[in-house]
Amino acid sequence: MTGRELETITPLLLAEVDRAGKNRGLFGAEIGILLRRAVANFRPQDFGAASVRDFIEKCVPQLKIIGRTGSDIVYGLRDWPELPAPRTTSEETADDQFWRIWVSPASQYSMAISRDGTRVRPVSRGKADADEIELLPASTEIHRSIARLFLKERADALGDLASTLEKMLDQAPNLWWNDWARTIRDASRDRSRWPAPRKLSRNEVESVA
Repeated sequence: MTGRELETITPLLLAEVDRAGKNRGLFGAEIGILLRRAVANFRPQDFGAASVRDFIEKCVPQLKIIGRTGSDIVYGLRDWPELPAPRTTSEETADDQFWRIWVSPASQYSMAISRDGTRVRPVSRGKADADEIELLPASTEIHRSIARLFLKERADALGDLASTLEKMLDQAPNLWWNDWARTIRDASRDRSRWPAPRKLSRNEVESVA
């Protein structure tokens, strides 16, 4: 790797982190995706680093770790404050837990619902009891369907932004969602999207009941 490639990478990372904002930062996984998009066959070892994290520490001192989300670290600009510590499981309400499971396609958990509908609990995937109905997290395709519904219902309000968002839907799952969420947030139009997952979750329960 050359110094010129590093000169290309650095401003890209700084711009994307800045776009994400100090209240969110950029996940380490997102950093890795950006690096591979910016430089074909990117390898931290070519910069004398053992990992992406080591690469950031050695080659991009303008960034620092500002928090953690699960097993992933979150990067921010050097002068940003640390993110507030996430609530522990014991501090979360049941609704918090269930909502997080439903909207996370990669979650290792699902929801087990009693057949009379009086009880619901989080369980590891495939571990619901015989007398329970298992509701899996919404798939990436469900999230895409929500996004397409949003585009259809809000086309007039979105204007030229609609075509930009439409193109994002053809990207890989992590890429389209991260780019979509940032674009929506920047345009301050994301509030109307969130009733859709709730409606779809009711539909999913009805379909497996």
